[in-house]
Amino acid sequence: PTAAIGTCPRCGSFVCPQCQVDGQGLICPKCRMMGAVDRTPTPWERRGELGLVKGFLDTWKLVVFSPETFFRSLKPDGPIADPFIFAWILGLLTLPPNIAYNALNFGQMKTSLALFLKPMPGWLESATPLTYGLVIAIPPFLTFPLGYFLGAGMIHLGCRLWGAGGNGFKTTVRVMGYAQAPILALWIPLIGGLFAIYIIAL
Repeated sequence: PTAAIGTCPRCGSFVCPQCQVDGQGLICPKCRMMGAVDRTPTPWERRGELGLVKGFLDTWKLVVFSPETFFRSLKPDGPIADPFIFAWILGLLTLPPNIAYNALNFGQMKTSLALFLKPMPGWLESATPLTYGLVIAIPPFLTFPLGYFLGAGMIHLGCRLWGAGGNGFKTTVRVMGYAQAPILALWIPLIGGLFAIYIIAL
């Protein structure tokens, strides 16, 4: 028999050198077969080492294309500022296409509103496509922090009601921040709604 070098953080079983996977800590084979992985900082949380762009893109790709691996490895007790900033940057990146999309649809929207709003509000009557796009897109971006934490609070309350969320509100805030990754595609016509559903799933 080989002497153990530590215990599995998931189940407490002893782990020997022969059971250890290089670079993956002391998780026992049984827990590893069930999908357990090491809790590690996300690439975004290692941006000082990897670089800002690489840390952001690597995190985005993991969340969108390998969500199970990403969230299994997410440290529940990590900082909340990192996922919050990650999500707000995503919102900033979607701002130009959102402004353009609303500007392009201004004529159709104005015609539709004219059927219900009589008289039309003065600001809308005199608005240009660009000003309309700005008015529609910028306020949600500026109020993002409020919506972010209120949304996390509602999600966490739901988790607690269903017997989950045992790691605390901080963990829910972290998960919600990184789960915003698909927001980059919300503005795409016809299929944007599918990515909204994907955010809820994440």
